[in-house]
Amino acid sequence: SHATPHRFVSVRHIIKHSSNIGSYKLARTMGRESFGEYISAFGFGTRSDVPIPEGRGRVRDPIKWPEVTLANVAFGQGLTVTNLQMNMALGAVANGGELMKPLLVKRIIDRNGDTVQSFAPEVRRRVLSPKVARQTVGLMEAVVEQGGTGTRAGVPYFKVAGKTGTAHKVDPKTHRYSKRLYTASFVGLVPAEEPALVITVVVNVERDWRGQSYAGGDVAAPIFARIAQQSLPLVGVFPRTKSDNKGSMASAPTVREKVASTGSLED
Repeated sequence: SHATPHRFVSVRHIIKHSSNIGSYKLARTMGRESFGEYISAFGFGTRSDVPIPEGRGRVRDPIKWPEVTLANVAFGQGLTVTNLQMNMALGAVANGGELMKPLLVKRIIDRNGDTVQSFAPEVRRRVLSPKVARQTVGLMEAVVEQGGTGTRAGVPYFKVAGKTGTAHKVDPKTHRYSKRLYTASFVGLVPAEEPALVITVVVNVERDWRGQSYAGGDVAAPIFARIAQQSLPLVGVFPRTKSDNKGSMASAPTVREKVASTGSLED
């Protein structure tokens, strides 16, 4: 799959068209040790310590990977992750390279409305430099552009950056990859230039005899678009006005102003 008539393609092309072969060649260029260190740094394979039941996912020791496992992991099929881990990882890209501790509750108030306890955003570690984080966002914008795998994740008046996912599931009866059970996903951030929301959509798909689509770009991406379009106004982010040449949001503080006052995009 993902055949291309070109002998050489750019990294942008690999991400935009979800090339498995290209992803493997990027991982091989990095080397399994360095690649494995980034997987760990982004939080995959470890619990996030939120006060709810959660798994840690399954990430094998990169030193023990045979070549085929390196290839599989490069395009996301040789490991398991949780939805929260995916959201945290993309959140690190949105936050300029800083992995945040996830917050489920901002504050606890009593019956009188007084704050009993509050929880502030907390940076766990820096995973990427701000420059590389911005470059990564730029690459992921191509996914939603014309010809990309995630065009249906587009939100009117806003730039979206994201990535589609389409994975075989293991059949519980045969213990082999199923030809009818799939996981379709889309992870994205919006607005791409000043991220306010990170959204992860995962859909379990069981294809029927009609052979309906099971790809993340067809199944999960449209759901992302609907969630984002309805959620942006709730966090005070609106389309830019025609007269606003400086790029501020209409009738609301900009995301940059919010960060300046709270110290984090997570707030």
